[in-house]
Amino acid sequence: MSMRRTEKYVVAFRTHVWSEAIEKIFESLVETIDQTHWEIVILADETKARLKTPENFEKVSHTSDLSLFGLPDIPRGQSLWRNGDYAMQPLQHAIVAPVYIILENDTLVRGPEIFSQITHFFDQGGQVVTSKFYPVKKNHWNARTAQGDVLSQPYAQAHVWLWGATQQIADLLLSERKDMLERSDGSDHQWPVDEIFLGSMILKHDLKMLDINTLETVDTSRLDYRPAYSLLDPAIWQGNQLVHPAVTQASIFSKYAAEFGWFLKADSWQFGYGTQVFRSMMLSHLDNSNASVYNAIIRNIYVDHLDAMAFSELARQHGLTYDGQLDPKNLALHKPALSSTSFSYKDDNFSFAEAAVDGNLDVDKYRFGGFASRWEEKPWWQVDLLEMTDISEIKLYHREGFFERTVNLGIAISSDGDSFVTIAELHDIDFEKIPTRRNQSGYAFVKSVAIGPVRTRFVRLTNLADEVVIFNLNQVEIF
Repeated sequence: MSMRRTEKYVVAFRTHVWSEAIEKIFESLVETIDQTHWEIVILADETKARLKTPENFEKVSHTSDLSLFGLPDIPRGQSLWRNGDYAMQPLQHAIVAPVYIILENDTLVRGPEIFSQITHFFDQGGQVVTSKFYPVKKNHWNARTAQGDVLSQPYAQAHVWLWGATQQIADLLLSERKDMLERSDGSDHQWPVDEIFLGSMILKHDLKMLDINTLETVDTSRLDYRPAYSLLDPAIWQGNQLVHPAVTQASIFSKYAAEFGWFLKADSWQFGYGTQVFRSMMLSHLDNSNASVYNAIIRNIYVDHLDAMAFSELARQHGLTYDGQLDPKNLALHKPALSSTSFSYKDDNFSFAEAAVDGNLDVDKYRFGGFASRWEEKPWWQVDLLEMTDISEIKLYHREGFFERTVNLGIAISSDGDSFVTIAELHDIDFEKIPTRRNQSGYAFVKSVAIGPVRTRFVRLTNLADEVVIFNLNQVEIF
């Protein structure tokens, strides 16, 4: 692309995808901008594919290969994600302008006040715009990417959801990155992420800065990494405010909760009435994603040691599960569970024993489809029903695939959790694929076992394979 010049300030909408939701955020930006002072362009990362963006707006295309500007791919394959300041260089290369602002594709701008204030700031000789600027210590988690002598202290953090600089400062930042490369060993620990880099450069050069969070006429209460805010939420469209992250309703629970595992932490571990988590859950009814909400959050409930039964009751009451998913007659639901081993110690894998009593019947849930032991001889799993109880049926649910691991099982009971008595052995188990409305896929793999009735507190299942084996259980229900 040939370079062009403009006397206007330039705001670039930065994105690597284009969708109906992204376009909605972009259109909000267009609504707020005074185009007598600003030009709007789309800064498109087309590393993976060409983006079909609105034809009436200029697209500045680039890829993750920014070696033209002397910028390294650190961390490898993630340099554009970790180094938001990189995106300034292809923008400058395409357009020569006095000022550049970059807005991330999940940052919603509402009302004219933000860009009115930014315009005035640069008109008065300002140099850098950012948000949530504050000094940080050397042990700050982002500062750990600035080890060695790559970045001089003191450190500060400045966020890049909406940020920008004059042409001169953009040149300065590139020069600093190039100088830094000579001092870095090329590792992730010696290449400062964008927040710590930009913040520390503001301190080092005593730059004239506008922190959006200091604007009294702009609401920044929803500007942070967490929680995510639904584009269906009317609250984020009101007044003058900057919102991040603003995402589709479905992705709040399919991505931000289920994958990242921090959704509840963002709301002080609360999910009840009046919390942002509760509001997001209720909004799920607007796009019919409500049935999947329970399964998206329940792992977080366990990992954060919250009240799983209370959450189940709330989910049942407000239609946040699949039809009949949580059976109130199931004695094992949310009861304490143990196992001989767990395949992974990582929370995001959630192969722990309690995954088999969490009420999630999705056949592909989590990474290992529920509980999974390590490779071992005679692995076992057990549940504590908390009191002596008459039981007459056990339902075993399996993940999709790997049925050869769960062929022969022993069932034992105990009143104290120490001495167990075997009451049944199952051989050549055939898990039946049945239709169900209780999960996302519409089917489940089930083996029902009649036992008794017998009176017990503890129930233990042991894999009786003759060789070392992984013991898989998606879910166990006891009646």
